[in-house]
Amino acid sequence: MPHSPSTPTLTVTWRNESYGRYDGTRSAFRLYDTAELNDEDLAQVHAAAAKAGYFWEDGRCAWIAWADNARERFIAGLAALGYAVEHAGSWRGPDADRQTPSAPNSEAR
Repeated sequence: MPHSPSTPTLTVTWRNESYGRYDGTRSAFRLYDTAELNDEDLAQVHAAAAKAGYFWEDGRCAWIAWADNARERFIAGLAALGYAVEHAGSWRGPDADRQTPSAPNSEAR
């Protein structure tokens, strides 16, 4: 379903690369389209990520989380701030956090 033109949209680019010393993380993402946000809006988005269980890792330029439900909580946090969310990267759907890391997923290939 297309988003309303008046609803600001953020594209969350989900990552599935190896995070080295952060092995075992459940999800990670990058936001590339935040240049249009003012400082207050950007701070709210970052606070939503932190509240969902993510931390910013400078070395990977990504938000990383170990919590199984971090994705769902972050998406809900963005929605509460009034953003529509589009998914890119390694997004595997809303149940991705409940899958074990070794579980094959044909959609992710």
